[in-house]
Amino acid sequence: MGESCIPWNPQRVIGIGGAGVFALDLGVEPVGIEHSELDEILNMEQQVQSIENIGDPPNLEKLVALKPDLIFGWGGRDSYSQLSQIAPTVLKNWNHIGQWKEMLMDYADLLNKTEIAQQLIADYNQRVLDFQKHMGERLSKIEVSVMRVRPEVFDLELKQSFSGTILEDTGLSRPPAQRQEVFGLFNLSKEQITDADGDVIFVWTYGHKTHVAQEAQSALEKIKADPLWLQLNAVQQNKVYEVPGYWIGSNIKAANLILDDLFKYFLDQPSS
Repeated sequence: MGESCIPWNPQRVIGIGGAGVFALDLGVEPVGIEHSELDEILNMEQQVQSIENIGDPPNLEKLVALKPDLIFGWGGRDSYSQLSQIAPTVLKNWNHIGQWKEMLMDYADLLNKTEIAQQLIADYNQRVLDFQKHMGERLSKIEVSVMRVRPEVFDLELKQSFSGTILEDTGLSRPPAQRQEVFGLFNLSKEQITDADGDVIFVWTYGHKTHVAQEAQSALEKIKADPLWLQLNAVQQNKVYEVPGYWIGSNIKAANLILDDLFKYFLDQPSS
């Protein structure tokens, strides 16, 4: 997109496109960050509230006033041309949030925090191994469906979605309709709801704004009364679990919270 002279040890960073939470994971407090509903869900609300909210999309006047020495995150050429006039800018154009580990390592390299990122991933990998050890042969016998309910549509989270990559790491199987090697989501109509079935269904209704979340929750309550839903195996076996919106997250903290849920619902124990 262009060339920027990046400081070796930046002190006043701004993360855009969700990159601010990666900085916090790495022990770096940005001078500006986008506030979102996920802050509370990730138990980061108090931490984030002390940081200037730059808005989404970012307010350029606020960015100038914060005098950053590095702007980084997820964005395209148009964003780069504007932001690079304010401070050295590095924007990545990722294909999908299933690449969250690569994001973490790239951001860590920018912030001179590679060792911290490596340790975070090593700790995550150890937790995955612990889960696999406790699950034993059950891993290959359980199909896990992951579904997001929005006001007007139902989404199946595929293998390359954020939550899909974590399930893939653990070795848990997915229902046939969710094994597609494509990015992210598959939209379902109500008539296709049987594609959401599995031995277990994890479902959530996260909305980036309060009214969207409320409408999504209403949509979930409506589908739960639908005869097609009531015929699903997971529903009849009482294996449908409503989980928070961090299942759509993209950072290491959200990944660990998903692992917490897997320990809770499959092993009935807190994670180690």
